[in-house]
Amino acid sequence: MRGDVVRFGGEVHVPADERLVGEVVLIGGRLRVDGEVARDIVVIGGSAEFGPEAVVRRDVTIVGGRVTRHPDARFERALNEVGFGGLDLDLGGFGNGFWWPRPTTFYSSSSDLMETFIRFAFLGLLGSVVLLVASGSARRVADRVTREPVKAGVVGLCAQLLFLPLLVIGSVLLVITLIGIPLLALMPLVLVAALVVLLLGFTGVVQLVSRLFARGQQSDLVLFWVGLVLLMAPAFFGDALDLIGGPFRFFAVILGVTGFLVEYVAWTAGSGAVILNWFGGEPAAVAGPPPPIPPPASPSPLPPPASPA
Repeated sequence: MRGDVVRFGGEVHVPADERLVGEVVLIGGRLRVDGEVARDIVVIGGSAEFGPEAVVRRDVTIVGGRVTRHPDARFERALNEVGFGGLDLDLGGFGNGFWWPRPTTFYSSSSDLMETFIRFAFLGLLGSVVLLVASGSARRVADRVTREPVKAGVVGLCAQLLFLPLLVIGSVLLVITLIGIPLLALMPLVLVAALVVLLLGFTGVVQLVSRLFARGQQSDLVLFWVGLVLLMAPAFFGDALDLIGGPFRFFAVILGVTGFLVEYVAWTAGSGAVILNWFGGEPAAVAGPPPPIPPPASPSPLPPPASPA
């Protein structure tokens, strides 16, 4: 019988004949439960495996890791998983394996045309919902990208690079304090907020693309759908050429890469614009052309000489 177990890296094993009466907090390691754990289990950046005789009386929270559970394993409360596409570290030794997130992508030279169409419809529906709820915010995103495109792109790129490390560090700090462990249940809300930022930014940039070609006054929904067609046109043409094959495959690859870059820039600049609108104050005004210099005034004619008396 053991009490609390708090460990950085390595492996924690609860055998089948053991009852652990305390909490288990593991950061960057592997957990194997074959016995009983009476209190909470928290694993950050590692893996957890529950055997057929495993019994957990309280909550189980896995942040950024993998979970393997036997069908006979018993969980009397919730099993909360907050995943990042696979994060599994073994800090006990680099030779025991190192698994880092592998980003998935929708784009490749052999992308299926139907898959792209489904993604187009899915993004279109989500963007339409955003416009129905926050059309003003989407317009402000478009205005921000128009005025500060480079700044929005840099902020969006920094947010992408720092989001996962800051989330893991925040989780670690909450675990270290122990009092903050219940707050880990709010991690899914953080992920939802990040998705909202991405989607709102993407919707605003798509509207901006449509503005460059639209003529006259159009509704926000029309601008969005037209812009989405324009933005995803390289991906559609690339997929169509890839289906034809042969000599067209070279052009399919070029269009596929172009489509990926265009959409990535839209997601990045859009998310950066949302962050700037929330925390960066009002955008700088676009400098217009200088006012024209008025022509010099013509000299007034001299009065005629006076006639002699």
